[in-house]
Amino acid sequence: AGSESLVVGFGDDFEPTVVLAEAAHGTAPSLLGKNVANPMAMILAAAAVLGYAGDDEARAALAIRESCLEAVAAGVRTADLGGHSGTSEFTDEVIRRTKRKLHVLSAPDE
Repeated sequence: AGSESLVVGFGDDFEPTVVLAEAAHGTAPSLLGKNVANPMAMILAAAAVLGYAGDDEARAALAIRESCLEAVAAGVRTADLGGHSGTSEFTDEVIRRTKRKLHVLSAPDE
């Protein structure tokens, strides 16, 4: 529930030309609308694709990935990871942490 999966297509120069990311787990239609699903794998999948989009996007991807893992380490976890957070609470925490990281990264050097 906490890992992304990537499929990468390479050109003749062995540079990625196509990147597809997904959550490594399947769907869980029985969880629809209950605010109990773990969104971590989908968040990490989106960050992984973003990492291929350019330098600024790669920094944002790293911030998202770190924020996701830091949220779990801080105890903000869905039930499948031994926590009590809902989908929205976990996602909001990742967004909060990501915004803070990106703000620090964009601050001018003093």
